[in-house]
Amino acid sequence: MSTQMKYLVVYETLKEEIFNEKYAINEQLPNGRELAELFHVSMLTIKKAMDRLVLDGIIVRRRGDGSYVKDWKKMDVAQHNHLSGTFNQFSEGEVKTKVLKFEVERADEKIAAKLSIQAGDFIYAITRLRIIRGIPSIIEYTFMPLDLIPNLQMSHVETSIYNYIQRDLRLMVHSAVVKITGVRPDDFEKKELHLKSNSFLLQVDQVASLDNSRVFEFSIAKHIPEEFEFETVIVSNKK
Repeated sequence: MSTQMKYLVVYETLKEEIFNEKYAINEQLPNGRELAELFHVSMLTIKKAMDRLVLDGIIVRRRGDGSYVKDWKKMDVAQHNHLSGTFNQFSEGEVKTKVLKFEVERADEKIAAKLSIQAGDFIYAITRLRIIRGIPSIIEYTFMPLDLIPNLQMSHVETSIYNYIQRDLRLMVHSAVVKITGVRPDDFEKKELHLKSNSFLLQVDQVASLDNSRVFEFSIAKHIPEEFEFETVIVSNKK
């Protein structure tokens, strides 16, 4: 098993154990050496997995005192925002997806620049309508490099591409640059979202990267205000 796979196994196992409450909130986790022996991996592999859990807001390190489980239930909205995909932000059955476009195209200069690829490279071009609790709520325009996300199928597009990326391809979604603006819908969006001419949408532009720094997604999601929620955590860098 590769180092990358070992780190992912440790990370996913510990996360699942925490979410299943094997380790309670505020409980101290075993130390690095104990975890390395438990998983039969190196200390470096354990450190990488723990770093990811810290980044996710699931555990916290206390200097000289080890790692502890955070109150991750309170962080649910912040941690699941756009980096888990729309489908995973809601309870089962709350979201239905209407695929309006799923094609392979060549990237123009604008899309190529966002994805850090060459103009003319093959990409997936996807447009989806997300229907939340029976209300047309989000139109998503998604672009992904074909070589980085191979064999994407309609079944993934109809549910969660992020699940396919992380569970099937075993790639780790790491970070994103997000920009939020207010925009007016065009005629296509008015029709699909059942909007009036004086409506406006909240537009979320996102460039998302894997943990190897490769950009795997450029997306534009346009939300009706009633179904939009954004939360983040700001941490001071002062010592």
